[in-house]
Amino acid sequence: RIDRLHAEEGEQAAAEAFFDLRVADIAMGSGHFLVGAVDRIESRLYTYLTENSLEPVEKELDGLKDAVSKAFTNESYVPQVERGQLLRRQVARRCIYGVDLNPLATELARLSIWVHTFVPGLPLTFLEYNLRAGDSIVGIGSIQEVANTLGASREGNYSLSSFAGQDVVEGISEDIEALGKFSDASAEQVAEVRRTRAEIDAKLAEARARLDIIAASRLDDDIHAEAASDVEVDPTALPEYERANELLAPFDILHFPTSFPEVFMTGDGFDVILG
Repeated sequence: RIDRLHAEEGEQAAAEAFFDLRVADIAMGSGHFLVGAVDRIESRLYTYLTENSLEPVEKELDGLKDAVSKAFTNESYVPQVERGQLLRRQVARRCIYGVDLNPLATELARLSIWVHTFVPGLPLTFLEYNLRAGDSIVGIGSIQEVANTLGASREGNYSLSSFAGQDVVEGISEDIEALGKFSDASAEQVAEVRRTRAEIDAKLAEARARLDIIAASRLDDDIHAEAASDVEVDPTALPEYERANELLAPFDILHFPTSFPEVFMTGDGFDVILG
């Protein structure tokens, strides 16, 4: 990944790729491996940034440092915040993902990351999206799984828009781009991130229903996965969806492409899976 940064032409391209690393633990427990991943990534990126200053990234970190100073404007003591602390916080927010079947373990993982990346004067980062409770085995894990099931009827050429619709994906892309401009420097920004993430989830409701049908088709031969491939049809009105709901009811179903759309927008998953 560092080699890729060196290969980028121009400071702006390198800055845009700086945090473009997606690491996941899909059975994260209390998040021990993810805490280690944050440190490893931060160390490598800090070294790169020391040797190759990137103004957009430096500006983002300076903005966080300024927010710390403002938070202690009326205080006699202003804590010294190291560059690495700020960078570690951004790595946790933008590079780390996790799933666990146990909701309590998920809360503990969020707490572990929060404690490890805490910066005095800054609000807790929004991790409810990156670290989720759900069954990482039963749902659809990748775009390739969709291709494996529907390839015969659609020639195997798939992307997120294949089951979410092009208009929906374009809208989500705009939302994700907007999120990239936030750094969680204030409670207001965290609230805005939460609202935007909720809007993304709402836009992907039909796509999740289609993936429910595809996942359930592996459990019942009478459910035809091809019924979910038409993005012009409301999947929740299909009889296959009703049956899928019955089959999947015992599970806390989680589909990776719709749970983490930015990871699957241009590729087929995470760069690294921890285990």
